[in-house]
Amino acid sequence: MSTTNPVQTQYPPCVLQFARAVAHAEGFGVPDAIPTKANNPGDLTFGFGYPLNGTMGRDQICVFQSLDDGWQALWHEVGLAFSGRSHIYKTTDTIEEFGMKYSNDPNWGVNVAAYLGVPKETTLAQLAEGVGAK
Repeated sequence: MSTTNPVQTQYPPCVLQFARAVAHAEGFGVPDAIPTKANNPGDLTFGFGYPLNGTMGRDQICVFQSLDDGWQALWHEVGLAFSGRSHIYKTTDTIEEFGMKYSNDPNWGVNVAAYLGVPKETTLAQLAEGVGAK
């Protein structure tokens, strides 16, 4: 991930940290993993208007033209959730609830919470307030 990308500055640290946790839970960075090959750290199936090179796998994971586009799409989605503007996620969702909506995998929230160093019952609002911030 670029450390000088100006788009990052429009998001609060909680969004950037949560996005890194999502990427970790999705297996981004693992050689030959779909998120890595698809420039898609969030394993997203919706591109939020960023340029795509098609989709990949049975879940139709977006293949972003660049890794920066993939990160920006993930920051956008996480930013919507943390700001209360998501149609899917609520600021009162716990990491566990977010994970079930995001991946339908009960281990996903456990992995994200462990990455963040907080209990899986921590809400997005609590993360935004700095609870358990690293």
